[in-house]
Amino acid sequence: MQPRDSPYLPADAAYGCEYAFDPESAWLRQAILKPARYHAEPLRSVDLVADLSFLRHLLEMACAGYDELLRHPEFDPDEFFSVWADKISINSTVDVSPGIVEPFRSLRRLVPNGHLTVAGFDPLISNDPSVRFREYQAPAAVAMQATDDVPDDVRHDTLRTASLLTASGDLIPIATVSAAGDREAILTDTATWLPRRTDSARDANRAAYEWHRSDDTGFIILRSFQYGDPVVRGQLDQFVADYQRHAACRRLIFDLRGNGGGNLEPIREWLAQACPAGWTSWSMLEIMGPIAVCKMWNWTVEWQIRNNTVDISGAQRERETIAAQWPQLSASAPTLYKSSRRPGGGSTAISSEVYVLVDRRSGSSGELAAIELKRAVGATVLGERTAGAFLMGQAARFVLPRTGLIVQVPTQWAQFEERMEGVGWPVDIYLEDIAMPATDLLRRLPMP
Repeated sequence: MQPRDSPYLPADAAYGCEYAFDPESAWLRQAILKPARYHAEPLRSVDLVADLSFLRHLLEMACAGYDELLRHPEFDPDEFFSVWADKISINSTVDVSPGIVEPFRSLRRLVPNGHLTVAGFDPLISNDPSVRFREYQAPAAVAMQATDDVPDDVRHDTLRTASLLTASGDLIPIATVSAAGDREAILTDTATWLPRRTDSARDANRAAYEWHRSDDTGFIILRSFQYGDPVVRGQLDQFVADYQRHAACRRLIFDLRGNGGGNLEPIREWLAQACPAGWTSWSMLEIMGPIAVCKMWNWTVEWQIRNNTVDISGAQRERETIAAQWPQLSASAPTLYKSSRRPGGGSTAISSEVYVLVDRRSGSSGELAAIELKRAVGATVLGERTAGAFLMGQAARFVLPRTGLIVQVPTQWAQFEERMEGVGWPVDIYLEDIAMPATDLLRRLPMP
């Protein structure tokens, strides 16, 4: 199907930005509201080939991590996009796997980048063993080194010893390492096999924020930071407003298991109250320049279309507020550096002991929240290594104008003083039973 109009505002209507969604565009609305079954249908090859030049320019201009791709010895952009175009041009239509899924997997195999994806196709891209990292663990008293003949997708920098809390409540030392692929175990130089950690069941879809208190311990569950959803936004605002109730507890246990991310600001607003003098975390570098105008705008327009509120007066006023910032944003430098220093703002510093639960499904802001809590208030992080989508974030969304596919591109990367492999944040203490209820943790973990 040919687009009936452009999904983007004219550049002269958006201070020179060519990628600002047009909320009046019927083609944009159709692209955003396409039913899930669309993604199983073949794509017109001529449309996808036409979109590849748009996509390449978009990645070059807006994608955090693209410079790493350019430095990778196995990536040549001219060859990559030429081969991609040749493969999809053979027939008049192309299936989604060779047309979209496989090329994006190839990019993610070279440089792990959990935010670089295509809406509707992410499960097919991310769940492939070649781009999905798992942990392998076995009891060990000393650190070990991986053998020279282990596959390249074993991340040697993740090999370390740590403590594991068993289901019976014992703390034992383990060796652990992360690797992509679908193997069942990894062999070390001491001829020890490290079996793969087992998967855990996903938490049911419930409220983004819940909390309760038992004696002197507060349990805070944060399942989502998707601030664009009005319901979730209200729940997260309540989380921030509940700070004084949380701070009255001697011990706080945050449960971020299964939290796939969203907007990190609620955690920072909560921590600003907990740390009146501020705290030091990590610095960030954000791509601005030509796309600065459209990042917040595109997310807002998409949410309004999905929520069927795009045409109401309140939504129009929200867009007008964002558009009022365009003159300043259009003059942005190519990149914006953000200091590692976070400002405080509260009057009552927290004195609670803080613990955070994470798992392999804690991604993006869901894992960054754990890092902020650790660095701001000394939280102990428990569970298992996180998803590994925190190095490159602040995702922006764009519609490919011919196919209508929605491409998500990270525009910000975190600058840590430690070497980060991009395969997840390591926890302080592993849980043998990753699905252990937070209330059971109190009876097993020796807390001060």
